[in-house]
Amino acid sequence: MGAIDLSGVDLLALIESDVRLRQVARTGGGEWHGPCPFCGGVDRFCVWPNSDPARYWCRECDAGGDAISYVRARRGLTFPDALAELRINRPVGERAAPAPAAPAPLCVPPSDVWQAGAAAVVWEAMRALWRPEGATTKAYLTGQRRLTVDTLHAAGIGCNPADRHIPAAAFGLDREEPVYLPRGIVIPWFGEDGETIWRVQIRRPLSRAQQLAGVPKVLQVPGGANGLYHVEALQAARPAMVLEGELNVLTVQQEAGSLVAPVGTGATSWARDLRWLMRLGGCCTTLISFDGDDDPAKGDRAAAWWTGALGATATRWRPWANDPNGMLQAGGNVRAWVQAGLDAAQLHQASVHAAD
Repeated sequence: MGAIDLSGVDLLALIESDVRLRQVARTGGGEWHGPCPFCGGVDRFCVWPNSDPARYWCRECDAGGDAISYVRARRGLTFPDALAELRINRPVGERAAPAPAAPAPLCVPPSDVWQAGAAAVVWEAMRALWRPEGATTKAYLTGQRRLTVDTLHAAGIGCNPADRHIPAAAFGLDREEPVYLPRGIVIPWFGEDGETIWRVQIRRPLSRAQQLAGVPKVLQVPGGANGLYHVEALQAARPAMVLEGELNVLTVQQEAGSLVAPVGTGATSWARDLRWLMRLGGCCTTLISFDGDDDPAKGDRAAAWWTGALGATATRWRPWANDPNGMLQAGGNVRAWVQAGLDAAQLHQASVHAAD
């Protein structure tokens, strides 16, 4: 197999889509520093975009590698999906492989050791949310975000009231640096059985200065897998809705769960795996409803991937506000919006069948 050609990938631009970097040196092609997209370490993340190959490294959590390593770790992609995300062709000099005799293997959940460590974090966070130390987080979720106590309980939402560091061995990770768990909302991602933990996300409260500095709002416990949030809600022959963030999924579940089964990718480029396509493919209708707040064109591009992969059963259905939770906060009728989307999807499918 030949070497993979990364010369067409702008690693600096790729990483700057997540965090803000600044140039600190010009020798050797230049060096850039900024907050780490993985652990949040301030000014501990280094990028050398003109080295061969371009590479990055965090002095705090030791995350490092090339562009492929970055998108795999940051966005939870498989190796082939990372190549597709970066628009990289097969390695230089490699001949085209014949069509595979069997479908690509499905993604699998993390190891049992990782799940045990993640379950301990999730359980402790769930208890903390309902204790005095979780009062501020609970007030934010039930007040500003307008999520009910029943919604939070059902989703296993919790909080980490203070920054913590846990030995990496607790998650089966082969590294010396401990796992950094920042203060914030703890959101577990379960598998189809509603018990297996695939991923744990922590949504951090950031100051305005941190936001302007590009500090990442969401971190994940390292070692998690490429999951689909709330996938346990999917049922054959029942409508589904694909969203991005977890709080939007919970909003739709709370307001219109009897109409549609909402799931979340976590980011517009995540969850593109055969396992999740098969689950969504069994739904009679799927509304693709990515956010429109940061970059509407980005949401539309991601939606085009899903509608192309799922075919006529998928319909793009944009939120009329920034996102479903923003609609709820503004007093909008989320249930009516979902129902309108299902009606539009029914008309779309009828026109497709008529054309055939």
